[in-house]
Amino acid sequence: MGACRYVKQHVSIPVGGVVFMDPALAPDYFENALNDGTLDMIYLHRPVSNCDPEYANKLREGRIDEIRPCCRCLNCLGGLCRVNPCNNSVFTEAMPEGYEVCPADGEKSVMVVGGGPAGMEAARVAAERGYAVTLYEKNGLGGLLDFAEMVKGKHESLGRLRNYLSRMLEVEGVNVVTGQEVDAAFVREQSPDVVIVATGGVRPELAAAGTAATPVIGVTDFLASEVGERVAVLGFNAQATDTAHYLIAQGKKVTVIAPEPAEAFGTGQAMMLNAFVKPAFFAAGGRLMPECTLKSVGDGEIVVTNSFGMDVTLACDCVVDASTMSPNTALADELSGEFDVHVIGDAAEPSSIQNAITTGNLTARNC
Repeated sequence: MGACRYVKQHVSIPVGGVVFMDPALAPDYFENALNDGTLDMIYLHRPVSNCDPEYANKLREGRIDEIRPCCRCLNCLGGLCRVNPCNNSVFTEAMPEGYEVCPADGEKSVMVVGGGPAGMEAARVAAERGYAVTLYEKNGLGGLLDFAEMVKGKHESLGRLRNYLSRMLEVEGVNVVTGQEVDAAFVREQSPDVVIVATGGVRPELAAAGTAATPVIGVTDFLASEVGERVAVLGFNAQATDTAHYLIAQGKKVTVIAPEPAEAFGTGQAMMLNAFVKPAFFAAGGRLMPECTLKSVGDGEIVVTNSFGMDVTLACDCVVDASTMSPNTALADELSGEFDVHVIGDAAEPSSIQNAITTGNLTARNC
């Protein structure tokens, strides 16, 4: 904005601003900038071309909470948009029908189990097609999005994404039931035509028992825990690397340990995000131990076995176990043969927010 204001003093042609312009994020701020002559126009790229082609119409009509937000996640630079599966997928084998979803194939009742990003996207699309959709979530809507926002930071707009997905359930008339535990017996009672399982992945047991001086905690608990200064993070997946980046930014001495090779560090992250943050992680003193496993935990130290079978002792105040989750297909397996069952998101393949939303969208388009 300041650059636009300066340039306008020296030219007689219209001046617009680019970089990350998103009027839906702060409509009054952008409106005031236009009215007071700071700039003459606003250029939008990714929020419109990637995320929501109806952005301008929704903004003009005051439907800001219905704008699919750009997360600035950089997935689109070398991959698919995190929030809009249509981007780069329409008129391909995956989505031959194009942007608009196909109308409902007769009257069907669709049960979606799980209210994370995969489940909410599947419910939204199925309802948009004209099906009667009920989404069941035993806790609150959003799944791991709140945790991800706390670790990644506000700049990726994951809170806005959660609010958008929740709002679109209302717009499309999805019946949302929270506080309901869903098992096979409950599904049989409801007798839906289609069951979409979006229950998230299964976390493994903690890799080791901790001690009073060096506790071992799960990844979703570390924000509320005292981790000390020297932290070992287990895993090379997206949650593990986000945790490592967060801790290194807090000034902690971080070692990331995983049985995978070094190239797997950052699996599930956007290619360009990895390109930016990996060098910063190493520059801040972050350390990788690939092809290694945690052997034992003692007071103030851990023992790690490397690929040569040698034991290495490290000073450590806390271990954060972010080991990769396993698929969660138990409910689907039990219902197989009785219902038209689909498994999506982390329940099918623990990966990323982008994968969760994409699988939810594609499954609902084809059920």
